[in-house]
Amino acid sequence: MKKAIGLDISKYDRTFNPQESMYPLDFVIARAGHSYNGIFYEDPRFVSYFPGIQQIPIKLSYCYLNSATTLNIQVEEFIDTVGKAPFEWDGFACDWEGAYNVLSESFADKGLQWMEQVKAITGKSVWLYTNASSYELYWQSRGVGYPLWLSRPLPDGTWTIESIQNKVPKLPIGRTTWQMWQFSYTIKGTDYGLGRPDEGDIDMFNGTLDEMKELLNGGGGETPEVPMDKILVDTIQLEQVKKDVEVYRLLFDEFKAMVGRLEESGEKLTADVDTLIRTATIPVPPVIPPVIPPVVPEKDLWKTLFGLNVRKEPKIADNKVGVVAANTVLEILQYDNKTNGDIWGKIGVNQWIALKYGGQMLAKEV
Repeated sequence: MKKAIGLDISKYDRTFNPQESMYPLDFVIARAGHSYNGIFYEDPRFVSYFPGIQQIPIKLSYCYLNSATTLNIQVEEFIDTVGKAPFEWDGFACDWEGAYNVLSESFADKGLQWMEQVKAITGKSVWLYTNASSYELYWQSRGVGYPLWLSRPLPDGTWTIESIQNKVPKLPIGRTTWQMWQFSYTIKGTDYGLGRPDEGDIDMFNGTLDEMKELLNGGGGETPEVPMDKILVDTIQLEQVKKDVEVYRLLFDEFKAMVGRLEESGEKLTADVDTLIRTATIPVPPVIPPVIPPVVPEKDLWKTLFGLNVRKEPKIADNKVGVVAANTVLEILQYDNKTNGDIWGKIGVNQWIALKYGGQMLAKEV
């Protein structure tokens, strides 16, 4: 029984061409993006990997979850990003780990909710990626029933692509099964069709390619019921809402005081104007301004074909400042035509969207 072998890829791999791999690849799992301090950043090479991903039997994508970014942003932006693919994904994964995060029960709840919501929206199997210690501390109860993608790399020189078939990882406490094992992150990437020579990540599924397809088609098994008091609850977002409400209350009190002062000033001004009108002796004829027909400028209007990210500058790696939904009609104020054929349109101050990217039209002129 030959277990399925595959790669997990991100921007650090530079390029992905499976035809250059020395070994057959059964699956690939690509990072769609990550969040940091409230903003979702699409992996800048995610879309460029699509031609290579399309050649692989099983296609998966994952999101690096962030403890300081609200749940709704990380769910909605991930769904929009994977929706750009010209093919159908077989499943998704939540990358839950400590780098750039504060590990806590609240963050684990956010990971649980992310998986439940993505599974409900897409109807696809959603897996958990984490290491043994994090699983033991935060996921022994939450992770029951979820397919586990375990990060537990072996030392270099202790495996080959043939001998790994007979090895198994040591499981974290509270877990009796595993579905995928990241057994190395220091492979020679060029041997597997990647653009960097070292530090590539390779994985093995605990079964054959057909068994992996069967698991994914079945939705990944039963997942535990989420307690009602945790559904759609994002503790960080709730704390921010409370702070915002308090600020709004203070502003509203200042606004009411200002209105009171204006009303007092207005009453005095009205009395002064009445006195001037009564004492005036020379009537002043009203000045009627000439009627000038408005000039209606021509507009360049485009309709989005997909949900698009709004960037501060016309480049895919620049800061994201917002999103626009699919089928939205926008006025393009300025164009930026790239030498590679990409077209960007300016929709506001420091607001750009890609009209054409990687040879694909993302919007059409109306």
